[in-house]
Amino acid sequence: HTRENHLQLRIMSLAAAQSQSQPNPTSTFTTTPAVVPRVVKEAIASYLPRLGRAKLPPTDKEKSFIYKWGVRLVNNDNEDAAPEWICMADEGCRHAQTAIILSCGKTSKAVTHLKEAHGLASERTQQELERKRTREDDLQRLERSQLFRDDPGRVYVLLETLRIVNNNLPFAFGEFAETLAIRDLAVKQEMRAAINANVVRHAVVELYTSTKRQVESELAACRIGSAKCFSIVGDFWTSKSKKEKYLGLRIYMVDKEFQFKSILLGTRHFAPLYSERDGGIRGPFQRWLGDILTDFGIRRCDIFGSTSDGGADVKWMMCNGLKLNWEWCVPHLSNAATKMACGLVADTQRSKNPAMTDLLRRIVRTVYQTQHVEVVGTLFSELCSMIRGDESVRQLLDYRAHRFLGLTRVVRRILLLWDPLVIWYSKRQEKARRENQMPPPAFPLSRDKMDLIQLLSLLEPITELNAMSQAERPNQSDVLLFLYKLRVSTLDVSKPLLDCRSTAEEKTYFQPEDLSIISTNTRTLLAKTFHTKFFQRYTNRTEMNRCSYVFEMQLLLHPNFKNPEGILKKMIERCNLQAGASQQVAQRHYAKVRRIVMNTVRKIMVDVD
Repeated sequence: HTRENHLQLRIMSLAAAQSQSQPNPTSTFTTTPAVVPRVVKEAIASYLPRLGRAKLPPTDKEKSFIYKWGVRLVNNDNEDAAPEWICMADEGCRHAQTAIILSCGKTSKAVTHLKEAHGLASERTQQELERKRTREDDLQRLERSQLFRDDPGRVYVLLETLRIVNNNLPFAFGEFAETLAIRDLAVKQEMRAAINANVVRHAVVELYTSTKRQVESELAACRIGSAKCFSIVGDFWTSKSKKEKYLGLRIYMVDKEFQFKSILLGTRHFAPLYSERDGGIRGPFQRWLGDILTDFGIRRCDIFGSTSDGGADVKWMMCNGLKLNWEWCVPHLSNAATKMACGLVADTQRSKNPAMTDLLRRIVRTVYQTQHVEVVGTLFSELCSMIRGDESVRQLLDYRAHRFLGLTRVVRRILLLWDPLVIWYSKRQEKARRENQMPPPAFPLSRDKMDLIQLLSLLEPITELNAMSQAERPNQSDVLLFLYKLRVSTLDVSKPLLDCRSTAEEKTYFQPEDLSIISTNTRTLLAKTFHTKFFQRYTNRTEMNRCSYVFEMQLLLHPNFKNPEGILKKMIERCNLQAGASQQVAQRHYAKVRRIVMNTVRKIMVDVD
């Protein structure tokens, strides 16, 4: 068992970065909400209100968790009466049928009942309690520290420095008149200290040095002998305001307590001199990465794998420069595949899907017109509120061609506000006719509603994959299984496509012959691109020889999928058969992939042992 634990620790450490999109300075802790039992769901669905009452399900805007554990009733005889809520959390409440009044739409009484009677709380409440507990622990640790007892003013300086750095405030923030007034009025006399730009600079150096020392000790504690215990994510960022390029590097590991951790080692302004660029940026890039790793005492032999986008320089650096086991960053992978399949290019001549490119231009034109036409004033937002009865959704979302996730959000919002859009364009034309003016353009998407619905049905599963793979959690097995699910459903052109309008109770599908030409072409291109960028590792022998198969090693250690003869074999055979290979070729390819995965796992086991 100890050997298996070390192996699991090792593999989790190797693959920790494979589903991360880019170095993220912060990570959010989320709690898992209580799962609603099936008996409660059935009781809510089958509940029959008494005479004069009617069930009122929650709207899209109402997110309170009380609606998962009970039924809301309204009075048919008195519209002004406050709604009632009946708890269905256990047999006693279901039998008692005690009505809790939701005065003025407030749910506090129902929330209190669930907390006191059933020990249930919403995910948001648990997160707030966790943040409060963490903040209290931090304050107690500061109060017990030797520095606070000896020099409380120094603690004040360091905390103010952290606030300035973390919120990108000017170093002279402590010299502002308002800051000085707050300090004199609200800060204890023994903690008052002068804070100016020079003091902040010295405090930044002190904080960096102590943080660096702490990080080095944590990295040293995570090592297992001479085994490669870390994975890294390197990426370039570009400042939106100054257009300057920065290099970010984040390291991932699993500590001795089997907790998944990641540390942002640094971000550096990447501006090599002209003389250093003679051979391209790969030389300076490699040197700067080496400098960051050396600063924290990390050798290249300590790093097993890396993940990044498919950019030539970054991929070359990870594969050839640092000699690491490289894997696609899944969000970058899906983003690149979707942009190509959906024709997200500026020039229609270079588009692989010209019809889809034209549709995207009509989407951009619609968003622009609703946001910038001032002739009809606030008519569009008023129509949204009047027709939908929702004050929070009153405009379309901006679309950016370089962001795939933005496309999903824009299409979803257009479909959500379809009726207000139709009325708004008709009102514009009526106004122009009354004033004897040239009529404005008609609704650009008037004939594209079904195309948009089918497009959203294609994009939503990929968007869900992106959200899952960007979580700061060791969920590589889940990401790989979701990719498999995507491959056998959305990306299989011979299978029905799940309608985005489906509900949990009633699922509807588009048959392949019912899809429009645009949707069929987009689905085909998505399948080909995902195969080229990821699933080709199962069909192309050249790709097999250079693939690291970290995802598959993670799957091998999953308690439900540890048998390689199961889902892995089925997926490899499916990919080969659909690519036109024979059953014998599919069997040979599976045997080769299985041999590579097993040999790599055995080698890691030897290193750990």
